[in-house]
Amino acid sequence: MKKLKMINQVKILIIGPIADFGGREVEAKILANSFVEYYAVNFLSTIHMTEKSYALLNHKNFTWSNVSREIYKEHLLIRLSSKLTKFLNGRVDAPITFMGNKVTHQLYDFNKLYLQTIQSAISENDVIVFCGDFQSKWLKEIVNYSFTQKKKFLFRTTGTIYGITDELKSIFKNDYRILVHSKLNSLNADKIWPNNKTIIDQTTLNEGHLLKIPLDYNKNITYGYLGRFGNEKGILELLQITDSLRIPIIFAGDGPFKSEVIEYCSMRPERAFIGKLKSEEITTFFSKIDVLIIPSLEEAGPLVSIEAMAAGKIIISTKVGATQERLEDTDNQFWFDINDPQSLLDTIKSVESLYQDELVRVKRQVRERYLAKYSNAEIASQYIRVVKELLN
Repeated sequence: MKKLKMINQVKILIIGPIADFGGREVEAKILANSFVEYYAVNFLSTIHMTEKSYALLNHKNFTWSNVSREIYKEHLLIRLSSKLTKFLNGRVDAPITFMGNKVTHQLYDFNKLYLQTIQSAISENDVIVFCGDFQSKWLKEIVNYSFTQKKKFLFRTTGTIYGITDELKSIFKNDYRILVHSKLNSLNADKIWPNNKTIIDQTTLNEGHLLKIPLDYNKNITYGYLGRFGNEKGILELLQITDSLRIPIIFAGDGPFKSEVIEYCSMRPERAFIGKLKSEEITTFFSKIDVLIIPSLEEAGPLVSIEAMAAGKIIISTKVGATQERLEDTDNQFWFDINDPQSLLDTIKSVESLYQDELVRVKRQVRERYLAKYSNAEIASQYIRVVKELLN
């Protein structure tokens, strides 16, 4: 107990553009889960975040807020003006949503208030963990002030790493670590941070439920897609390529091409659209499918492949993000090129040709790979190790 009390004196601030729903929010929650047993954890979002955020699911033993909320609490005039604006507009929204009204913008420099709030939070913590990407607003200010205050700094990247500006290259100094998902996603950072970069992949918040899904399979192999219906996800290409196939396929998610997905599913009885899933519904989705298809053009992860591995599902995927590394040393080597329709058709055909015992064997390998490399306990231990190295 004496050792735990000593460790708890270290305060960790998880900060970044953390909203209510998405991969970054899940990543932030994974960070909190990893740290909370050993350190005092605090959340501060630089954008609007509510208590419904994925980052706060079943949260305990850590505090949370967002910058706007702190400014609203701190300034009486802003609160009064916001409530009056809400009343005059006859709206039912919370008063804080009217914080940036004409009166307050004339009286306050909101950029200055935001920066002061962020700096105050940094000053009160020992380790700063930025959860976001290199294009995130306030990143430069957060990094600079953290180093000025001699804080230990971790940067958990949450997207594909593209070009990094000279300005960003110059602001990273001592006592920091860049955390990336995969070797592939770290290539653009290798020349800049060859020594202060660590690969820590993702895990799933639904581990307990996903691991209970049986490894058997349906009489007819059922395929599934789970994710955003956007250009970068290759969803339209997937619809077009599989249009001629009579395979059971379930689509879960939301996004710009939702109407196209619904229309595609309406044309055949073996296709199903089940919409956007809540966290607790993800296990149900994976219970219904045997094979997950990932047609993405670019990814940092994706998280959905980690969830599929825990569920013991076969994965058919483009060679994006961390997926190839994740499936190393398994017989789950079902890859295709989204720009080559025949490659996906051939890959599906190869899966369909597998015997029952072969399907189950591959599923088992995938789950065992998850348990060995990507379990909650394994990822948490990697995060803790990095923090200890920084603190020492």
